[in-house]
Amino acid sequence: MSYQHKDGFGSLFRNRKKEKDTQPDMRGDCMIDGREMEIAGWTKTDKNGQKYLSLKIQDKREQQQEGMQQARQAVEGFESDDIPF
Repeated sequence: MSYQHKDGFGSLFRNRKKEKDTQPDMRGDCMIDGREMEIAGWTKTDKNGQKYLSLKIQDKREQQQEGMQQARQAVEGFESDDIPF
């Protein structure tokens, strides 16, 4: 069984799988109103040179649905005639 946060709490960890600047620097999860949520964080710098953390919080199901939608779009563009054998 994995660790489950108390309501209103969460954790962020360094994203060791980051390959592009658009991917988050940190990832984690939290519990909000009894729902498991995913957290993504980007380290940014404001116009005065001060660093801050920009966050995106979304329902874990939304994140999974986004991945499924991207996979569907990739498959829709595929034609069986594209196979060379």
